[in-house]
Amino acid sequence: MGHIKLKPSREIKIDFHPSDLDESIVPEESKKVAKEYLNSKKLAENANFDIMMMLEGKVIFGYDYLYKGKKIILPEVNPVTVFYSNSVMSFGLLNHYKEKLLSESSEVGKAGEMLNLNHSGIFFQLATNCIINLQSALESFANRVIPENYLYIDKTGKTIFPTVSYKLYNTLPKLKTIDWICK
Repeated sequence: MGHIKLKPSREIKIDFHPSDLDESIVPEESKKVAKEYLNSKKLAENANFDIMMMLEGKVIFGYDYLYKGKKIILPEVNPVTVFYSNSVMSFGLLNHYKEKLLSESSEVGKAGEMLNLNHSGIFFQLATNCIINLQSALESFANRVIPENYLYIDKTGKTIFPTVSYKLYNTLPKLKTIDWICK
């Protein structure tokens, strides 16, 4: 299975080159805030700032990080692709250990070789990792589609705290006016 192409968390297409920007249009107050930020150890999230990285043809969002006394910026990666990619990478090893576990197990009623418990442990760790990361990918996808201020209401009109299933089977189809539940 091929590797998943990781995507930025947010991307804005642009039709100009970043070097074409004219610094004279930046307000003085913005220049002052930017200078204070650049000269401090304070991170953008603590100041409620967004980090945007201009690339050719697009702007992507990122975050800052203090590393060896320097403030660096890194791109934010879409969590859906991170969780899904992790599941896909684990799946190959999961199949390997499944085959080892099954091929080295004794048949019922027959004496066999001593089973390597590590193979069983690794198999179940990988299986759990796949399940949790696939569920996290689905929930992360739903959370990115559903507006933050969305009010979840059940059939009786009561406000509820939704489960992943509720988001996938009720909220997303309602918001997107689709019915993806096969009948």
